[in-house]
Amino acid sequence: GNINLMEELFTIGIKAKKNYFHFRIADIFNANVSIGKELLKFMLYGNGSGQYLGKTATFDKNALNFNYYREYSVGYSRQVIDKLNLGVNLKYLQGIANIYTENLDVRLTTDPDDFTLSAQTDIKINTSIPWSESSNFDAADAVTSTGNPGFAVDLGGFYTANEKWSFSASVLNLGKIDWKENLKNYKTEDPEKVVVFSGFDLGDFLDDGKLEQDNINKVLDSIADELGVVEVKEAYKSPIPTTIMFNANYNLGLKNQFTGLVSAQFLEEQVWPSFSIAYTRKFSKDINLMFSYTAFPDSYLNLGAGFAANLGPLQFYLVSENVAAPFLLTQTNFFQIRFGFNLVFDGKKKTEAPVEETTQPQ
Repeated sequence: GNINLMEELFTIGIKAKKNYFHFRIADIFNANVSIGKELLKFMLYGNGSGQYLGKTATFDKNALNFNYYREYSVGYSRQVIDKLNLGVNLKYLQGIANIYTENLDVRLTTDPDDFTLSAQTDIKINTSIPWSESSNFDAADAVTSTGNPGFAVDLGGFYTANEKWSFSASVLNLGKIDWKENLKNYKTEDPEKVVVFSGFDLGDFLDDGKLEQDNINKVLDSIADELGVVEVKEAYKSPIPTTIMFNANYNLGLKNQFTGLVSAQFLEEQVWPSFSIAYTRKFSKDINLMFSYTAFPDSYLNLGAGFAANLGPLQFYLVSENVAAPFLLTQTNFFQIRFGFNLVFDGKKKTEAPVEETTQPQ
């Protein structure tokens, strides 16, 4: 599963004939989690079941990538021929916090006679968390630090076939962040080492009959020591999720538009595809309403709605891609909402129409 959040702090765009320039500052959070089928089965049946007793369970398709960073984006697009526009965004990324698992492989074998557990690990977990050790953490310092730089690029194109059909394609967030500050890495020294556990005394976790975090930490540290998992400080690079999108628009008259969108988000070996169709109705030049349907591999029924309004130089929009989610939180796999304001200045001077050509009241 994945979570993507973005807060635009500042955006400006300028159009000059066939050229368009824009600049954006945004805070971005994304968390991508992958849990392998074998781990879910192990948690469901337990190591003492017939599924695993006397057998080796291999957990090698689990991953986590948590990113929180500030993005500074400079973009340029141009109408290269009559029907084709191409564009590019160059991004400087200011890393704030990250958890990234390069390796998270574990093998467990349960002895069929005495139920002792043999474990073998190949772990590399990288973290950069500014508030992990500082009681005087200042959020302002984290978002202004340049110690974790990164770079990314967006590429895209828009083609107008005729008055009815138009198409677009884009590749977003091709890049990485170089993490150099607030480092803690956890890795297995010897992936070939096998450790045997005969069990734990529940009293190791308790203090006066209550679970105590200090005792739990001591037991976990003891397990890590046995497995040979050590803590180091090493700089590393983490990817950001790359998205590929294909879009088709069909205009039915001047006020009705149908849209189809196929997209896929990639993070190393993981892929999250989606498919959307939408209908937009223009009630006037200032008000648009949109209705949509979106499908994901694990969530097939997501009905959305939204609107956009032009109020002079102010544009306001609000879009939800699953309108039922706030009412069905415990049954919802997907929820996305976008809203914002834009200030638009076209720089055109209004001219008074000749009296003889004015046939309608303005």
